[in-house]
Amino acid sequence: MKHKTKARIIAGVIIFLIYILYVILKVALGWKHGGGVVVFTLFSSLAYYVWKTASDKGEAKDYEDEIFPKEQNNPSIPDEEEGVFPIRSEVKLGEESYEKLPPIPSDQNYEAQPSSSSNQEEPPLEEQNEEVSSIGNESIREEILIMESKDKYIENKSTFNVHFNKYKWYYRSIIALILVACISIVYIHKKESKKKQFIVTVDNGNKALKNSYNDLALRYFSEALDIDSTNAGLYYKVGIAYANKNDYNEAAKNYERAYKLNDDESDMVVSTHDTITYDALLRNYFIALLQSSLDKSILLLLAQDYISRCPNDVRAYKIMTIAYWERNDCYNAMEWANKMIEVFPNEFESYFTIACLQYRMNDDYDNAIKNFEISISIKEDNGLAYNNMGECYMLKHQYEKAYDCWRKAVTLGEKSAYKNLKKCGQIK
Repeated sequence: MKHKTKARIIAGVIIFLIYILYVILKVALGWKHGGGVVVFTLFSSLAYYVWKTASDKGEAKDYEDEIFPKEQNNPSIPDEEEGVFPIRSEVKLGEESYEKLPPIPSDQNYEAQPSSSSNQEEPPLEEQNEEVSSIGNESIREEILIMESKDKYIENKSTFNVHFNKYKWYYRSIIALILVACISIVYIHKKESKKKQFIVTVDNGNKALKNSYNDLALRYFSEALDIDSTNAGLYYKVGIAYANKNDYNEAAKNYERAYKLNDDESDMVVSTHDTITYDALLRNYFIALLQSSLDKSILLLLAQDYISRCPNDVRAYKIMTIAYWERNDCYNAMEWANKMIEVFPNEFESYFTIACLQYRMNDDYDNAIKNFEISISIKEDNGLAYNNMGECYMLKHQYEKAYDCWRKAVTLGEKSAYKNLKKCGQIK
């Protein structure tokens, strides 16, 4: 099989593999029309370069074998070095010199034969000269053809080498660009696929959280954190899921991670369409830490940070009141409670908070009951206010009023009131 044919077969296999790679990348990366056309063009340039180079080199090799065939060892041909048979002998005719190629001897042993025609007459000298001249002319033509073929081969080979050397950086640049483009496309697609996977996982977690499937939500959020472990909003979501499970220690720990990651106090972007405010993080972190068994020394700092950001939110004043209450600072706690009533005189939280302070810190049950009644008049369906008011009546030994408050609280779904009634023997 000729070298050119072999080279083209190999080049065809390489081109086939190149296009298989292109199809795999196109299917795997989901290229659209624009990206697919660009990469197809780059791969086509590479394929053409492989085919053209292989064809040219194969053709040059075939031409070289045709002009310079490989010498085969023929035992019937004597060596020139042995002096038995000269490869070329010169015959001089006139002033010109010709090279004569004698015929190749047969397989018989080469021996000097005695002249069998010694008695025969030799042909005239003119006939001998014509015969030798014809042989010389044929030899000259053969040598001229060989020299022309050599020159043509050398010229073709030189032209190919010059062309290749001239444009080799161009070809190498094309190959390098193709490789860089492929690597870049794979990297970008991998990044985009991770981003899409992240968004889908967060959405699934949000749906599970909304439907109170907290364990399922935690699993989804954990998978999302494996993709983006520095997303503060994800830790906030995890904290909410743990808080819904009443695991306030884990909730506070995850809120703390979100709090530390979001050191610029900006809103947290979980995904493209899911943003959490920094105020919500402060508020929920404060509540979870308050109900946990962890160190609460940061409560006042969180409360101060929250009220500085939300001075018109009644919950900020309540948080400030509770923060001082946890520090057993009755004076400042009561001061913030009174401020809350001044700033928000029509808010349920204002009277409910000061009532809790009055009966738990100062044992002022009468004023506490009065403020609980005001808070109930603002928000009648608050079972916790009825429950706390019942505790005030119980501490005043007004048992029937306490039972009535707890029964009302039970109808509103307050579980602590049900426990109080069962403890007092009112419910079997």
